[in-house]
Amino acid sequence: MKKEEIIEKVKELANEGNVEKAKLFLEEHKDSLGGYYDKAKAALESNSGVEGLLNKVKGFF
Repeated sequence: MKKEEIIEKVKELANEGNVEKAKLFLEEHKDSLGGYYDKAKAALESNSGVEGLLNKVKGFF
């Protein structure tokens, strides 16, 4: 998968309320994400709301 597709799937899972699944999916694809992995993981862990996550993820691209 491309980085963009992985991030989009993480956003989709988080938006559906599946934050734990989003974290697991992110972990499974960390090698494909390179440096984006740390940013996405931090965004998932530091935000309780999906809106904040989406705003942080927008800055990746």
